[in-house]
Amino acid sequence: GPYPLLLSSQWAELTRHATASLVSKIEPVSHAIRAKRAEYDNRGPKLPDDTLQAEIVNEECKVDDDAAMEDLEQETQQQFEQQALQQEQQQAAQQPQQGSADPQMESNQGSGNMFFSTVPRYRKSRGASAAETTQMHMDRTAKLEEMIAKEYKGDQFGILGELQLAYIAFLLGQNYDGFEQWRTLLQLLCGCEGAVGSRPELFVELCRTFFAQLDQAPSDLFGDDLTKDNFLGSCAVALLELCDSEGSPPKLRKRCGKVRELVQQKFGLSSEDLALLGEDAPQIVEEDGADLIDLAGPSLVEMD
Repeated sequence: GPYPLLLSSQWAELTRHATASLVSKIEPVSHAIRAKRAEYDNRGPKLPDDTLQAEIVNEECKVDDDAAMEDLEQETQQQFEQQALQQEQQQAAQQPQQGSADPQMESNQGSGNMFFSTVPRYRKSRGASAAETTQMHMDRTAKLEEMIAKEYKGDQFGILGELQLAYIAFLLGQNYDGFEQWRTLLQLLCGCEGAVGSRPELFVELCRTFFAQLDQAPSDLFGDDLTKDNFLGSCAVALLELCDSEGSPPKLRKRCGKVRELVQQKFGLSSEDLALLGEDAPQIVEEDGADLIDLAGPSLVEMD
């Protein structure tokens, strides 16, 4: 049917930075995004690649922050991505000959993997002081700068384009990898305090992108028991705290005002209300302590 022109403006905002080169880099070899569940779901017998990935994950749990082991881990991840790419290419070459193949078998043979950028891990420098280590975990600007230089060749808006593509892959393609990348990139950007001053235009566009994505959410996003503790609330609070300060450029503060207004009008919440949601919310304890659990358990006298 005809394209719904009423949605064209929304689509333009949701894909504002999703360039053709970025799409060709991230999309599957088959050019088709498939619905994908979480990796821990039961998917039948493990394939060799699944076994390799499981071993890598188990090994990562034992690796510390040593720089040499981090390099080995990244090299292993690159090898796994190359294997996934070869598998996708083989599937694309065999697809015309398997028109009548079983859909379940086709889904197992090729999952339509998307080639998202690798987010750098925390790497503790040898001899780093306690203050430097704390700063590295509190401010993620170093990770952002590394991604912009390595993954997007210096284009600061490339990370916003990937953020938008991951969001679309999750929302329309029901792809779990898209959800994970969307959440990871959004949390990364909302934790870069130092980058607000050095890259104000990036955060101006981030506020615009976040506004467009948040506008698509249902009005009971923070009211429903199943969705109220989602990461969008903490990201909104962090973004407003970073960008809506006295030293921020007027254009950036104006965009923050739009986000704050959307949260107030659509969800009926203020930024203070959002701070009370999620796992980072303060714990309210009754004065009489009736809601506390006695870890010692009942005494023998009370049991008599």
